[in-house]
Amino acid sequence: MRILVTAVSVGACAAAVLLRQRETVAQVDLETEKSARARDEARHEERIAELEYQAEVAEEQVKRLERRVLAQRSQLAHAEATHAQLLRDRARMAAEQALRDAEAARAREAAQRGVR
Repeated sequence: MRILVTAVSVGACAAAVLLRQRETVAQVDLETEKSARARDEARHEERIAELEYQAEVAEEQVKRLERRVLAQRSQLAHAEATHAQLLRDRARMAAEQALRDAEAARAREAAQRGVR
């Protein structure tokens, strides 16, 4: 019976040692996983901060480009108005020239009729 008790005691001690080793390994694994998770969370936080900064920069760039487009639209509208005015002036001058040419032609016809 003593041998059986001794064998059971040795078995229990061996099981306790084995369980303690497994617990130690599990604790090391847990700490490794916790530190890996903390590193991942820190990296994700940094990435989020970078993306937020990039978004702010992009918004500022969009605002600058919108102002630039607005200024160019204004310049284009001014150029179109100037172009339209030049076309009106050209049409008026062409009409005046046509009237002068018609009057000159009538005057020549009248002079030729008077000569005959």
